[in-house]
Amino acid sequence: MYERGYAKVDILELFRVIDWILRLPSALEHEFLKELQTYEKVHQMPYITSIERIGIQKGILRRESALLLRLIELRFGAASEAVIRQVREADADTLLQWSERILTAETLSDVMKPNT
Repeated sequence: MYERGYAKVDILELFRVIDWILRLPSALEHEFLKELQTYEKVHQMPYITSIERIGIQKGILRRESALLLRLIELRFGAASEAVIRQVREADADTLLQWSERILTAETLSDVMKPNT
């Protein structure tokens, strides 16, 4: 969708540059965020930069890793440093597989076996 001749990607890039260059006073920032939220709802166009998407994904992976490590601890006892490192470095698909396996696995090795 175009707004006043600008493509969605152009508008998002403009917001990113403005956000990077200009720091608004608190009152104006609050007003701007309110207007931005209204604009996003009307145009169904959320303002999320690629950096924010990466940060969100990293946050999700951290929480998934933390949850899996807690489940490992509850089910099998304290995890070794190697297991902790392996869980923290795993991708989302691997974490999901391990999280599903922990429900039926008899040993930690059964949980952590390579994906098939």
